[in-house]
Order: sequence, then C-alpha cells, then structure tokens
Amino acid sequence: MILTSHPESAAQRVRARARQIHPQIVIHAETQLTELLETLPVLSKADLVRHLPSDDCWLETSVLFSETSGTTGQPLQTPRGAGDLAWNAINQASAYRRFLQPGVDRVAILHPSILSPFIEASSIALRELSIGQVRVFPIPRVCDYRRIFEVLDRYRITTVMSTPSLVYKLLYEFAKLGEGRSPRSLKKLLLTGEELSPSSIRNFKQIIGPDSLVVPFVYGSSEAATLMLGREDGLFDPVLNDFVFELRGSNEDDEKKLIVTWLRDGLMPILRYDTGDYFEIVPANSPALRFLGRIGSNSVERRFRSKVEQAVHLLDKPVFHYQGTFSEANRQLNVSVVVVAPSDATTKFALEEKLREYLPSWQATVDVNPEFIEFTQFSPAPKTGKLTSC
Repeated sequence: MILTSHPESAAQRVRARARQIHPQIVIHAETQLTELLETLPVLSKADLVRHLPSDDCWLETSVLFSETSGTTGQPLQTPRGAGDLAWNAINQASAYRRFLQPGVDRVAILHPSILSPFIEASSIALRELSIGQVRVFPIPRVCDYRRIFEVLDRYRITTVMSTPSLVYKLLYEFAKLGEGRSPRSLKKLLLTGEELSPSSIRNFKQIIGPDSLVVPFVYGSSEAATLMLGREDGLFDPVLNDFVFELRGSNEDDEKKLIVTWLRDGLMPILRYDTGDYFEIVPANSPALRFLGRIGSNSVERRFRSKVEQAVHLLDKPVFHYQGTFSEANRQLNVSVVVVAPSDATTKFALEEKLREYLPSWQATVDVNPEFIEFTQFSPAPKTGKLTSC
C-alpha cells in the first residue's frame, strides 16, 4: 500500500529526485508513482551517506549539524538547512497543537539533546506556538534529580516530552526523593522514540494519576524527520503532504514494513528509505497506523515480549523498569523489576504467577530490585531494550 496526499504531484517530485540520486536509471516522464517507486532501489541507513554532496558545499548552507546516535552502527550525518529545519519544526508544532494550549501548558524536554535535529526542531515548534519550555537532563554535580523536580514544580510544568525509558527513570527518581508525589502540575506525557504499549500507558497513569494524558507524540528519526503525528487512541496519522509512505508486506500479514520518501527539499533528501520499523494499518481509522516496533506483530518473539510486558504491568504497584533474559531452547525466562516499594516476597511471587499465567509453557523466575542493574545508575540511556535472548 502507498499513502500520500497527491500521487500525481508526488510522482513528479520523486522523478526529479530519482534523476539526481540515480542518474543511471532511465526515468520516463509518464511513469506513475507505484511503478516508479518499484524501479528504484530501497536504501538502508548505510546508503544514506551517498546523499551528501561529494564536495563540502553543504557545510556552507547548513544551519544545524547533527548526527544519528550510532547505537545501531556508525553515526550518520543528518545536517539540516534552514528550509528542512523549518518544515521539520512545523510538523512537530502540529503534533504539539493536538495536546497542548498556549498559556496553559508548559513543557519540559527531557533529552540529552546532543547532536539531535529532533530536539532543535521541537524547541522551535514550541516557541512558534508560544508554549513555555525548559530543557532538562540529569548531569552529575550539575543537575541532579532533586533540581529537576524543583524546576518542574517551580515552573508548574504540565508536560514532559521524552522517550518512555527516560520518563520511567525520571519518575523513579522522583518517587525516591520522599516527596510522595510527582511535580504538582505534571499531567501529560508525550512519548516518542520507542513503542508505547497499552499496558505501559496504564502503568504510567498508575504513577502520575488516572486522569493524566499519556500518548505517543510523534514517529520519526534523526535521518527521516517527523513522519507521523500521535493520537490519543495510540495510533499515528502519517504526514501525507510531506512524504510518500510505502507499507510493504504480504497480503495476509497485518504488519507492514515502512519505506519512506521525502517530498520536500532538504540537504539530505530521503528516497525510498527502509526505516526497519513495522506498522499495522487500521482500516476503521484509515490511514491511521499502529506502530509495532522493529519486530512485526506476527513474530513469535514479539508476541512473547508483549505477554511479558503485560504481566509486569498487571502488578498492583507501579513498575518503573523491567529487563530480562530468555532461552527459547530451555523455555526459561528470568526477569528483574524495579519498584519503589520494598522488594518483598509478595511482589516476586505475584509476578511469577502472572508470568506462568501468560506463558504457561515457560519456567519464570523474578528478581525484585536487584542490587546491580543499569537502570539505577545516575543517567540512563534514552532508549532501553527490555528482553534479550541467551
């Protein structure tokens, strides 16, 4: 399936870009969008470096130098010119406008923000909307968690925009401070960068309050920009005016891998880029999409991980973090969870019982508040894997 606002004008833009990037491929003027896309190669992240000009002229026109994190390979340069930074910010402004009001809401951007074009565009978007903002991140001997709590409380911050992993860490440290509460005005979490499951949303609301708003903010990446806008029902609306979305997979599969193409100009234009992520098309809300992460919904591994997360979040107390290892050959699962309450035997036995219920053919052991776990260190990673195979 291909999604875009105006297929004919999109085909014209793709033809022009294809002639620049793939001059060896014959592109006919009358070729329609679907056929045109199928004649072009799909690019990986490693291929994108070829989009940068061979000379250094882009250094003279960039207004923001940025790179991907490098967590999945060599960092990729993602420079932004004035034009592409501006439309990146416009799309984020559209997302913020769905959930926030000027004069009512104030946002804390929780992110290390180093080398991130996403965070720069986010800050521009909030400024254009006249919504107050502050950037925070734990830095030893500079900005500890008590200082962050006081800043959020003092300025009556209503909203945190961040990744689920970072927000869980922040709320865990707040709970340890002994205040017995989150900052007084905090009622909204706009979350991005990771899959946000319904059970995780319920868990967040158990921490900050049942009337809070916990939603996916946007979907995108440093290289591909902001591609979709989050919704309160957990789905995403693709930005059809700015991109061509190809959702590829066999007809009988619910999940589709996303390949994306830019329709706007930029220093590093994207043409048929394989995001590596899977989505489910929701016909009743078409063209709304449900993010499935890097592993499709029909994957045995994904269903297994989902059941573990559901069991963890069904505990009668908030869980701020869980991680574990599993051996499919031995049907053995070991899970560690972090809670603020004392690590009593009740929590351990309750979770082991839930895991047996959700995964009856597995042997599960649980460790509550283990002494050595990366989550409890001072500064966490923005994104955190939960289960690994051993």
